[in-house]
Amino acid sequence: MQIQEQQIGHLVIDLRGNEGGHPLVACELLSFLLPVGFTYFQGPADSVSFPALYTPVSPKTAGFHGQLYVIIDGGNVSTSGHFVSLLRQHQIGVLVGEETGGTFICNDNSRHFECPQTGIILTIPTSVYKTAVFGLYESGGISPDHMIKTTIDDRLAGRDVQMDFIVNRIKNGR
Repeated sequence: MQIQEQQIGHLVIDLRGNEGGHPLVACELLSFLLPVGFTYFQGPADSVSFPALYTPVSPKTAGFHGQLYVIIDGGNVSTSGHFVSLLRQHQIGVLVGEETGGTFICNDNSRHFECPQTGIILTIPTSVYKTAVFGLYESGGISPDHMIKTTIDDRLAGRDVQMDFIVNRIKNGR
């Protein structure tokens, strides 16, 4: 693995604005980051959706074991919320930025209906997915370890205050 060959000790994953994706991809990435086995979703192992995610997943032997930083914000929903909830549960990485928009629970397997008179499309989820975490609240996002908010002045000046915070921590050996 290139990260191990180059002896990279710090990894930054920027999830800002990540609206999610396929949970199997998030599970695969987690298997490279978590040093121990884990279960992705809680619930019955005979679930028809993503059955492999309801059973234990082994960590990759070529995983990353340095200092992980994850930049989060309100744009993190669905699978990226799941991903962050599992990092929080396993106390892996330092979360920097703003509270996520999603959390450990979300709805999907949506069905789409078009209203014949208006053409408006309704999306109705048919399944609830919960990651195998405990102690998080359903009603709010996941708070960062370091709340670093971007202001309009930061954006106008082209400053990335979250990344600057992380770079300074690394430079100072933290």
